[in-house]
Amino acid sequence: MDPLTLSINTTRGEALHAVVRYTFWRERKLRVRGEFEGFASLPEVAELLERHLDPAIDPSLAIRAVYGGWFAQFVRIDPEWAGAIARRVFPADPALGSRFDAAWHTYINYTPAWTDVFRAIREAYARAIDRLSPAAGEDSRDEAPQRLGDHLFTFRVLGLVELDDDLFARYWHATSASVAGASWRTWGMGWSLEKTTGKLEPDVRERFGQTWEWIVGHAEQADETAPLAGFATWLSAPHLDGRWLLDQALTVLGLGVQLDPAFAVYEALPTLATDSPRAATEVVRLMVMTDAEGWSISGSEAEVRSAVSTALEADDPEARAHGRRVAELLLARGFTSFRALLMA
Repeated sequence: MDPLTLSINTTRGEALHAVVRYTFWRERKLRVRGEFEGFASLPEVAELLERHLDPAIDPSLAIRAVYGGWFAQFVRIDPEWAGAIARRVFPADPALGSRFDAAWHTYINYTPAWTDVFRAIREAYARAIDRLSPAAGEDSRDEAPQRLGDHLFTFRVLGLVELDDDLFARYWHATSASVAGASWRTWGMGWSLEKTTGKLEPDVRERFGQTWEWIVGHAEQADETAPLAGFATWLSAPHLDGRWLLDQALTVLGLGVQLDPAFAVYEALPTLATDSPRAATEVVRLMVMTDAEGWSISGSEAEVRSAVSTALEADDPEARAHGRRVAELLLARGFTSFRALLMA
């Protein structure tokens, strides 16, 4: 079993989880009375937790996973105390790498990207990047590298990590060698955008664009364009400018990289075609031209027909002409449902 699973299937692990839950119970009781002052109010808990961080007393990796899993709550309860134990929970000594991994993998896999926690353990993020293997992301069972990328991207667009910052750039360089798992680095960013509710602040929106353009520039310079395929998931982002999204999609396709997953592209095109029919149908054309197997449109014909139909009905003669050429291309590729558009 991995350390976290072991921690909930052993007496010692469950005992330490119980200590943490006891902490929450005491916190609630003391807050009601206005008497809670972090771990200073719970000296018996602080003493026990600090004691079990001593490898000479408790060498169990399962126990390390308990600290990683609850670390964000420690920061919430008492940021100063959490910061003081951070280097013991996530040790820098390479000889303690297994202890770092046990805590880190549990933390990164089960904790959202909280800014206060990042500030407390920024050094741990740097060590996690240093510990990435060249094949990071190729094992679908290990989500830690992808989750690390998601966190760093979030902190980047929130302004906590700069584009030329060691963390963001080092992470990207460290995972560049992984071709098989490359696209997930941009997938997660797009999915998070699609699910974002409310409005994005202008500076956050600007950093999204800057970050993507940095990624494109790095990929071109390093001749490692495979990760750009994941831009497909960005196209449904309701908070970014539609024309900018199409321009970036065309840039990726122009490099000979098909956007993946293709269905995400086709689902977004009917909406994007409303304002930019010519660009939307050019995305369709290039998706077809970069589709080595010839089946990417299968299952998405209705969405593609909608985008092409919008172009055929546009006020712009160039958009109408291009829409017709794309419909003819698709018909020639065997998608007979596009014949009706040409006969209309």
